[in-house]
Order: sequence, then C-alpha cells, then structure tokens
Amino acid sequence: MSIISLVGRPNVGKSTLFNRLSKSRQALVSDFEGLTRDRQYREILFDDDSKTFVTIIDTGGLTNQDNIIDNSIQFQVLSALKESDIIYFIVNIRDGVIGLDREIASQLRKLKKNCPSLQQS
Repeated sequence: MSIISLVGRPNVGKSTLFNRLSKSRQALVSDFEGLTRDRQYREILFDDDSKTFVTIIDTGGLTNQDNIIDNSIQFQVLSALKESDIIYFIVNIRDGVIGLDREIASQLRKLKKNCPSLQQS
C-alpha cells in the first residue's frame, strides 16, 4: 500500500483536501494558522476498479520560523515524509507561489521522492 503525504505552508488547504479525499471531518479546518500540529492518517480507496487503497497523511504547515511549536510541526512533517512513497506539495492558488513555497519545494526536491506536484525548472 502506498503512503501519500500532503505538505505545504500553513493554510493552503492540506486539511481540507485530506477531509475531501477521506470523506471525513477527521482533520480540523480553520481560518487561522497552526491548527494542525500532528500527523493525521487515513486509508482511502484510490481506485474503484482495482480496489487499490492508499494511506494519506495530513501534515501541519511548514514555516521558516524557529520556535518550539514550529520546530515540533517540522519534526512531524519530516517524519511523515520519511515514510511516504508520494508527496503532494500543496500551494494556495489565491496567493500564488511565494518565497516560502519556493524554500519548501527546494527541500522536497532534495528528498528524491515521488513528488508529482513539483515541476523541475
């Protein structure tokens, strides 16, 4: 079974996507940043025809801040990335790609994991 992580900065829609894919309300969703701190796991049916299941992981938002909460979130995200087969990098279309997104993308590329949401440029 494949494991897919949803990764990005705070408030880009990772938890909303997780809830949609899992057809649940497992991940809390809010307008303020930092609500998701731990990883959330859910097994979902990926392909009806082949009855293929995958596990998706919702992660907290990555920042470039150095404090106890953000460091803890970063540790949780890195743990999810280590166990993932596929990483989906989520950005907010309203904001466009910002500097923090570029920093995260650069770090994700170094992992040499399957990350279909990153274009090599």
